[in-house]
Amino acid sequence: MAKDHYQTWLQAIRQKLDAVCIEAEPLVSVGKFDDAEILVRRVESDIYGAVALGALFTHLLEQHVSTPTADPDHAKALFDRAMRWRCA
Repeated sequence: MAKDHYQTWLQAIRQKLDAVCIEAEPLVSVGKFDDAEILVRRVESDIYGAVALGALFTHLLEQHVSTPTADPDHAKALFDRAMRWRCA
């Protein structure tokens, strides 16, 4: 794949992943992690999808623990998923 072709493809996949991660956030917030992962992986099942999921779970973990009433069990579940996808 030519470099400019790749850049065009990469920009398109990043836009799709950004959009689907916005859709996935509410699912993660209510603990439907598997459903959120399936949603993202339908858009991109390779490394770019894994990176997006790692970033999504990390972002939501940071948001969650920044609140004084953060549920420790939910925080642990978010942490576990973030680590799983960051290490994928």
